[in-house]
Amino acid sequence: MDKFVEKELNGWGRYRGSRSHIYRPEKVTGIAAAIRSGKESSYIGRGLGRSYGDAALNQDGGVVLTERINRFLSFEPNSGVVSCEAGVTLEEVLKVFVPRGWFLPVTPGTKFVTMGGTSGAEFSLSCHLEALNTRITHMPSVEKILRKTYQGKRIGPEDGLALLQSGEFQKVGQAADYVRRQKCPDGVVSFLIDRNISYTNVCVARCTFCNFYRKPGAEGGYILSLESIFKKIEETLELGGTGILMQGGMHPDLKIDYYENLLSSIRDRYPIHLHCFSPPEVVVLARLSKISIREAIRRLKAAGLVSIPGGGAEILTERMRKEISPGKCTADQWLEVMRIAHQEGLLTTATMMIGGGETLEERIEHLDRLRKLQDETGGFVAFIPWNVQLEGTPMQASISRRVGPVEYLTLLAVSRIYLDNFRNLQVSWLTQGLSVAQIALHFGANDVGSIMIEENVMSTAGAHNTATRENLLTVIEEAGFTPAQRDTLYQTFRRIA
Repeated sequence: MDKFVEKELNGWGRYRGSRSHIYRPEKVTGIAAAIRSGKESSYIGRGLGRSYGDAALNQDGGVVLTERINRFLSFEPNSGVVSCEAGVTLEEVLKVFVPRGWFLPVTPGTKFVTMGGTSGAEFSLSCHLEALNTRITHMPSVEKILRKTYQGKRIGPEDGLALLQSGEFQKVGQAADYVRRQKCPDGVVSFLIDRNISYTNVCVARCTFCNFYRKPGAEGGYILSLESIFKKIEETLELGGTGILMQGGMHPDLKIDYYENLLSSIRDRYPIHLHCFSPPEVVVLARLSKISIREAIRRLKAAGLVSIPGGGAEILTERMRKEISPGKCTADQWLEVMRIAHQEGLLTTATMMIGGGETLEERIEHLDRLRKLQDETGGFVAFIPWNVQLEGTPMQASISRRVGPVEYLTLLAVSRIYLDNFRNLQVSWLTQGLSVAQIALHFGANDVGSIMIEENVMSTAGAHNTATRENLLTVIEEAGFTPAQRDTLYQTFRRIA
């Protein structure tokens, strides 16, 4: 980081030990004219000892100067308005502020207006900023954080947040790739052949990102017969599949005896791994059966359950869960199901859904809660982040900005760095496509998931990407890795020469 910027702040915009100059509102006209005329050095350089000014802000609404942007901003603490030269965007400002670890002192209610008074768009990127009540806070530099990573040291929540906010896409990706190579030095990237079976679509969760479910009694609701499920398993085995991921809606009429019969019927007929029933399903079936979570898991395991998928996590904060999945279990309950499963000898995966309106702070909180539980139990075999699919869902009307490849890959890379006690990180080609999946192998991922013989939930919401075994092999090989087929618990059993 620039030594000039590293100097400690002393008051509003004054660097201790330097001769920083604060531009007052009455100087705005002169500064604007200078900027437009290209004579900015006579103003911006004064008192700073350089031709371009770094960011400075005072409590009285002094002008912020951003290095090499040739724009200015002013902030009015009482009204919560940021004024700026016409054409300045928040993204432009963040490109200067965030890499240095600075935050603009705005809250989610802050508005942008031009100096002429024209109202701009409502401030919409609060996930990038802290509500700091007109104070500037210095955050860790990206360089210092990544130095910890390369030294094998654990980063904290503040560090993780700074990486997500940094905009240092390549640097963070390179560090994540380094961590992956340390954990997976054999150059192998794994894939799986399995099938997602949705045994019922009847559900009471009311998730705003789902258009697959049907309310109890609604037209189109179903429960698959055992014969239908058996047929799907036989097709999976014929294609070289080794497991099934069986999840469904939270059906209000299905109790523990239904699930025990389903599992045991499959176990007694087929040599296939049963990776079934996410934590929200376990919570509901236990409640309906009037038994504890632990008893439910013990009985499911005895009936043939081998591992539990990490579905239903979404974002592990109560604010988000109440907003997007009001009928599902709480974040604490999700974690408790996984804790008990690990204690009872069942391994599990963990997931994360981004793009549903969560803040960057909530993304880090999600990662932190997973890391803490993994420290405690060691029972997670993989982490799988994916971005929400909105087509035809109730959430579509409220989410205007979709998660693009850069944002997804940044989250993936930060996950690899932050989740230092997870060995396996899977990229979601289903939601991002095969091209992004290939890049992800250099951003921390060491697994491309399954060919997905069948998938019903995300595909109904717009995830139309498909992949064959040959597609996945090509993605892995062209990225410079050795492909290997694995089982559900990430144990490699066949390298592809």
